[in-house]
Amino acid sequence: MSAGDRGGERAGHRLPIPLTRFVGREKELATLTGQLRDPAARLISVTGPGGVGKTRLVTQAALSLEPEFSGRIAIIRLDDITDPRDVLPTIARAIGADDGQRGPREALARFLGDDRWLLVLDNIEHLLPAASDVAGLLQHAAGTTVLVTSRARLQVAGEHVFPLAPLPVPPADRPMPIDLDRFAATRLFVDRAIAADPWFSAKDAEAAIAAICRRLDGLPLAIELAAARVAIMPPAALLEQLDAGSSALSVLRGGPHDAPDRLQSVEAAIAWSYDLLRPIERLFFRRMSVFVGGFTLSWAAAMIRGHNGGEAYPIDAGVNPRLH
Repeated sequence: MSAGDRGGERAGHRLPIPLTRFVGREKELATLTGQLRDPAARLISVTGPGGVGKTRLVTQAALSLEPEFSGRIAIIRLDDITDPRDVLPTIARAIGADDGQRGPREALARFLGDDRWLLVLDNIEHLLPAASDVAGLLQHAAGTTVLVTSRARLQVAGEHVFPLAPLPVPPADRPMPIDLDRFAATRLFVDRAIAADPWFSAKDAEAAIAAICRRLDGLPLAIELAAARVAIMPPAALLEQLDAGSSALSVLRGGPHDAPDRLQSVEAAIAWSYDLLRPIERLFFRRMSVFVGGFTLSWAAAMIRGHNGGEAYPIDAGVNPRLH
């Protein structure tokens, strides 16, 4: 029996099944699974702001591909890892490749061999120096594909970036009544609202629900946190709270106890991203916060000219997922 066969037995159990409904993302799921079937795309990074649904999408992709990989799929959460040097050892332990005799890369390469594996590394943005180790491993494991979630791209050779946007929301000028089933954001709100209150009805609340989803920019984490509030206030009252300005973030908290701390509230998700920034990026971010609705490169240049103390500002920060 080869090392890969033993790995197949070890990883042959069913992947964890999410306890909530997968809503929307049909196109994204089809595109991502198509990429994962492509032998030329062996390192795929699903990127996007915190709370946009990266983990849920890659989990759903792994579940849909489980039969094709003969059970050789592992989802490895990296939330609690703080040292990039621990990423390969963590992978090795997760799939049973740590033999106690070899270094982690050698042990993993020997264990994985040429067998077809899918390794899902969830939440690697705070461990970006490990990206070169992951890419190096793939050079010695010809059948392995690595799928990562990150708020920033890995920026290594061979990376295929899969940017994930928020869910579509009803346009503000759409005539009433609004068919909530036509938009993934409003479908998600209603689904999670019913989970929080089985007597919840969207009847006569369509306009408020649509406005809430627009107010939250279609961000799944924010929508789920807001929907959970219908157990204590109707959508119209919730919308008033969200439109109250400074109190909006206080509404969007109280996530599931089994979720990571960074996803317990929208404020925590923002803080996690901010803490990952370099000092020069934080300064840039603070200066750009005066703009409402975005800014152009020329506006940014005008704002920072003469204030950088000689250090170059990250002028491309607007497309850097770490700033989202």
